[in-house]
Amino acid sequence: MQKVRIILTLITIITIAGPIATELVLYRNDLTGLIIPPDLLSLINGNGTNETGIIGQPIKLPQLVNADYDPTTRTVSFSFNFTNPFKLNLTLNSMTANVECAQHNFPLGNMTLVNPVRLGPDETVLIPVTGSWTEEAMEHFETEHAGATTIDVYLTGLNVDVSGINLKLPDKYPVKNVPLTG
Repeated sequence: MQKVRIILTLITIITIAGPIATELVLYRNDLTGLIIPPDLLSLINGNGTNETGIIGQPIKLPQLVNADYDPTTRTVSFSFNFTNPFKLNLTLNSMTANVECAQHNFPLGNMTLVNPVRLGPDETVLIPVTGSWTEEAMEHFETEHAGATTIDVYLTGLNVDVSGINLKLPDKYPVKNVPLTG
């Protein structure tokens, strides 16, 4: 009986450890292949031919094109250029973020996407977002930025819905020279 138990234990260990050891040996030079299937990696990066795969160019952060401020409503509007690096049609359904003073890390308000934006492959589009400054932000401008006509801000807590895929980006994204006067 003891021999049967030892044999069954060895069979269990071999059936569990065998496939794992085999995969580790197969991917010993590139362990990312254990997590990202080679077919998916090939599709993303291209398949060794002249095709570029799903990603046509590196992903670049949206670039600020214009920022306007309406002092009567305390509304600030941003316009960003963004190039779709994918070989797929995308729709930017929603985007929200908090806005904070880059110099003092002071919360100023939040912003949201005005309307959904469709992006074709390799297409550059204008993304309009709008927000409003809080009362506390107005006091912050008067005390900490008296006389300033622009302010540098960070977009934080960015939540983006792209074609039904929700992304929560933890980084701070800088936006320079946001106007404080109309």
